[in-house]
Amino acid sequence: MKNKIAVGTALIALMQISYAGLLESEISLETIAQLTSTSTIESLSFITTATVTDPGIEFPSVSDLEIDNPPFGLRLVDVAINVGDDFIEIDFDNISESSSFTSSFQNTYVFTFDNDVALTITGASIDSNVTSLGLAANDVTFSGNQLFVNVESLPFNNTTFARINLSIEGGSNLGNGNKTQISPGHSGTWYDPNRNGEGFVLEIIEINSQPTMLVYYYTYDQGRQMYLIGTKSFVAGATNVIVPMQVTDGASFGFDFDSNQVVRMDWGTLEISFDSCDSGKVTYSSDLGFGSATIQITRLTKIMNLACP
Repeated sequence: MKNKIAVGTALIALMQISYAGLLESEISLETIAQLTSTSTIESLSFITTATVTDPGIEFPSVSDLEIDNPPFGLRLVDVAINVGDDFIEIDFDNISESSSFTSSFQNTYVFTFDNDVALTITGASIDSNVTSLGLAANDVTFSGNQLFVNVESLPFNNTTFARINLSIEGGSNLGNGNKTQISPGHSGTWYDPNRNGEGFVLEIIEINSQPTMLVYYYTYDQGRQMYLIGTKSFVAGATNVIVPMQVTDGASFGFDFDSNQVVRMDWGTLEISFDSCDSGKVTYSSDLGFGSATIQITRLTKIMNLACP
């Protein structure tokens, strides 16, 4: 795969995703840059549309998309963008020398999805098994109908590579094969037997007539207990849910407790899916420096008299 992106730039990609994946759908690409949080967002490339095919590289040379006289004197870095059925890959094989993206507020690839498709997307995550570009979890965000991948100031050479995996809620979980639909029967306690001492409490509940996953994650931070909590509604029949998690601090125990002292901080996300009624996986992605990884989980307890299909 070979494509190009701007030093200090971002891509907007418009994709159409069906439950079968991205193949044969259209994706549009634009690159943008923003020097400061208050400055104007500038386009560095023409908006270009391609059809996702396999095999095939949708944008083999992003520098070919560069507009005339780009702002700030920025030029597009020669990367290739490959879009698969459930992923986006950025390959730097085209470039001839090591460099870095310009330091700025935003040098971002922005992928803008069709509104109908965006409703099915539950999130995106960095594939840490193959990604060598120094992306942090908070560099990749999904909001509304857009996916943002901010590469500002990141170094690269011609061996650098990045892969962003996409997930869909309801009927299909892109890239994850056959999964069990989430049901109330998955409620209970879960853990990784190889990580005995931490674990999860999962509850499938109903809020405002919507199925919702309530998650408690019991773990540690430098020897101290750390409890995370989060909720996320989902579409009936979904095979995975990405739950935003929070951690709290600031208050005291017992009679000294004061709810006004509680500080709530966004911790990151947990993506939860199940292979069966008794096994699944949790992929965490932290915004607070804890990184990202996948934990294979096994059921420890279940709710009495509550069947799991």
